[in-house]
Amino acid sequence: MYIGELTYLSRPYRFTISDGMMRLNHLDNRMPISMVSMGDVTGAYTYSFDELKLKTDYLIGTCYENNRQIVIMPKVNAFGMSNDTLTLQIAHVIEFDVDARKIAGISFSCEELDWIYGVKQFIGHKGHPFTSENDDEHFEVYVGGFEKTTTNMGNVKIDGIDVSCQLGLSLTRSFSKTPISIQANLRLHFEETDDYTFLLSLIWNVERLLQFLCYRRNINFTAIKFEEYSISASAEFQQSLRDLANKENSEQEGNECTEKKYYTRAKLAESELLTRVEDEEIIKKRYIPYCSLGGKLSEVFQDIIDGNLYLRHIPDTFSLGNRITPANFIMIMAAFEGEYDRLSPPKTQKPKKVQAQNVVRAALEERIINTTGEEKSIYKRFLSQVEYRPLVDEIHSSMKKYLAVIQVFGKYRYGTKGFDPLKIAKRLAAQRDVFAHGNLAKPFEIESVHDIRLMEYLVFTMQLSKYGIPDENIIGIIKKLFRVNIVDGITYV
Repeated sequence: MYIGELTYLSRPYRFTISDGMMRLNHLDNRMPISMVSMGDVTGAYTYSFDELKLKTDYLIGTCYENNRQIVIMPKVNAFGMSNDTLTLQIAHVIEFDVDARKIAGISFSCEELDWIYGVKQFIGHKGHPFTSENDDEHFEVYVGGFEKTTTNMGNVKIDGIDVSCQLGLSLTRSFSKTPISIQANLRLHFEETDDYTFLLSLIWNVERLLQFLCYRRNINFTAIKFEEYSISASAEFQQSLRDLANKENSEQEGNECTEKKYYTRAKLAESELLTRVEDEEIIKKRYIPYCSLGGKLSEVFQDIIDGNLYLRHIPDTFSLGNRITPANFIMIMAAFEGEYDRLSPPKTQKPKKVQAQNVVRAALEERIINTTGEEKSIYKRFLSQVEYRPLVDEIHSSMKKYLAVIQVFGKYRYGTKGFDPLKIAKRLAAQRDVFAHGNLAKPFEIESVHDIRLMEYLVFTMQLSKYGIPDENIIGIIKKLFRVNIVDGITYV
């Protein structure tokens, strides 16, 4: 719970935050609350509930208990009002150690990241465990040094700002059941800023990156910390200054001897990002390993930031992704069409083809206007087929393009003789049209259940191939991410 004061539009308010809700009361009881847009009518304030919204993306308040400042980020349009109290649903609360200040870095930790980066590979041991027979024996656990455990992913650009990305380890000591904890962390560094909207955008994009790597949305962060830096002069820099004083007309500069040291100054204290739950076995076994991406993670991250990677079909949880429903069928097909359009250059239509399409389209549209009932529905269905590039052709050509990967899974799902890319493409297109036209009562064809799973693999293959990731790596990624084990000609999922 947080209780304190904040200033908004030059007026003081008392706030209380509890269970994801913030309540605001004006400190001057003679003044009505002014968090909403108001009009001045004969000296009195009136409320317009159509305009019930904050005029800023975040608020900064000071807590009574410890005098620390917090940054409060409400959910969009999540407001209520009762008498003189305004209530807001809270999306995030950033808690500073003292005062809100400029931020130059964010560090992310979560169990999913431990497995993606492979923390175990950096931990070793020597000696023997303690035994009652030999008290002189000792057992040591060690972690590789900074250079061995840190990977510079490269830079990305967001909102015109350069952001450096780094994967590494952090060690935490505590007086708990786990006195020493070693975790992977993703650290983003940038020019210092107090634009908390930008910081929130970074958090959102990192969340989407991990959702892509785990193929589920319920990523649970264990910590999100905000850092500032100070520039310190190293011993070499101090010596360079002395050398400079002893040289005449020297143009040597010592800036290269300075170094930035980052210090944690705030943490994400309240957010749904910290409360999500997934089965432990799913977290441990279902993810894309960093080593499988061949150093391409920063390129993937940049495409996610720029909206060049389709993510809307990713299920909320692993269990929901295991179910085949009309909704997720359509979303997976939409993901394919989105990636196909992005990867395939538009084809030039022949003039005669365009003319014929226009004639047929006009005739069908006239029939649709002049008919009703089932006849009208049939004409609408015909109209949807008047297109230059049918969905069947798109699916079929894509399966042929990525056949080296798709046939590995197709042959074991359908058998060697049952794997026919053209038939699969026709079934998928037909089933998609059934659902797209609202015929949700029609049951799935049994083959369509296998078809849509294969389509998920195809979408991932299309997405990963554009980064130059080898086919064998993509096959391994799909096996791990979708828990597909191909043994002796049998597929276990």
